[in-house]
Amino acid sequence: PLPLPPTTKMSRPMGSHSGTVRKTLPLKAIDSAGPTDSSLQLSEMLKQFLVRTDLYESDEEKGRMTQILLDIQNVIRDWGREVFEAKNLPVPPDLDSVAKIFPFGSYRLGVHIPGSDIDTLLVASKHIDRNTDFFKTLGDKLKTFPNLSKIVLIEGAKVPIINMCVDGIDIDLTFANLNYAELPLDLYLPKTDPSAFISEQNTMGLNGVRVTEKIIEITRGSD
Repeated sequence: PLPLPPTTKMSRPMGSHSGTVRKTLPLKAIDSAGPTDSSLQLSEMLKQFLVRTDLYESDEEKGRMTQILLDIQNVIRDWGREVFEAKNLPVPPDLDSVAKIFPFGSYRLGVHIPGSDIDTLLVASKHIDRNTDFFKTLGDKLKTFPNLSKIVLIEGAKVPIINMCVDGIDIDLTFANLNYAELPLDLYLPKTDPSAFISEQNTMGLNGVRVTEKIIEITRGSD
């Protein structure tokens, strides 16, 4: 194994009752130098190869996937408003503070290939429930989604999920609600206080987005 750098921090695992410690690597880029001319040339050669072998997403495919996600978010906005109204809760002006989707994984990182599925997390207010709201009312609403060819509700999974196929694109939609009456409009999950996660199941659901955004922050730099 590679030796740990001297800046490595030592920390005790959460919930540990022993005297052992674990080693945590610092979250820093290995090299922040820009690419060389040779690297840029090789990257362009690789890109052309991916295009020739149909492993590079076309602008048309990219636009289609983006539009499907926008359409799903619009359905979720309407659903969130209906849930709040049914529970006699005040509906906020911006419905993204009720429920919002966050793509993650290969699609969010921009390394997916044509035909890949889209991993997506629905983050919702604490007033929205996984069983009665996400799986029941949203599940019923999604069954009428245009160009839907498949929808499967997997409630017993370790991370419960709605799997659907829209216009030939597979979408995995997971769920987590946070301990907010209304979601912050600038919600950034890697920096969200863990006390807002409510449950271990929520934490597992949130991890995909948190890790993806952290990779982007480390490799591309945060805005």
